[in-house]
Amino acid sequence: MALDVYVWLAQRLYRVQPGKPQFVDWASLYGQFGQGFARVRDFRRRFLHTLGQVGAAYPAAKMAADDRGLTLEHSPPPVAPKQTRLLL
Repeated sequence: MALDVYVWLAQRLYRVQPGKPQFVDWASLYGQFGQGFARVRDFRRRFLHTLGQVGAAYPAAKMAADDRGLTLEHSPPPVAPKQTRLLL
């Protein structure tokens, strides 16, 4: 699950408009990542643990979790864009 969440956050956080956080409720997260969990409560506990792992690999990720869900804020991508030079 950690790799799936990392990839999801890597593409999603960069697309969040600065100053306009997006909220994702637990039911939506469960629908996307909760395969194999019978209860949302069990999924949420595992997902929060997974967010800790992902945060270690993506420390610039700006997000906050609460009882309702996850709030996402604009964040830089986890890997800086590659700079290329044009040779003329």
